[in-house]
Amino acid sequence: MITRIDHVTICVPDLDAGIAQFNKLGFNIFAGGAHPGKGTHNAIAFNRDDYIELLAVRDQAEHRAASLKPGDKGTVLNDFIAAGGGIRYIVLQSDDSLPR
Repeated sequence: MITRIDHVTICVPDLDAGIAQFNKLGFNIFAGGAHPGKGTHNAIAFNRDDYIELLAVRDQAEHRAASLKPGDKGTVLNDFIAAGGGIRYIVLQSDDSLPR
């Protein structure tokens, strides 16, 4: 059973600009880290029981290499960000993660 929202991931085109914007909105954003082999990086705003994650592509070449199939010309995440970005993932917590 789903017990709560763990976090929401918001994809942004530029992590520093996203951090600045969310700071203006009153969130305390902390640098997260780079995701080796994926070409992305993040920042996090902790709430009492959950958090907001800002996610951006850090290295286009690394990101493409990690996510492209032969013959593809873009990546799903890049396409999502190019279309305006926003909430991409809502991660839920469960007390039973195994299928029955």
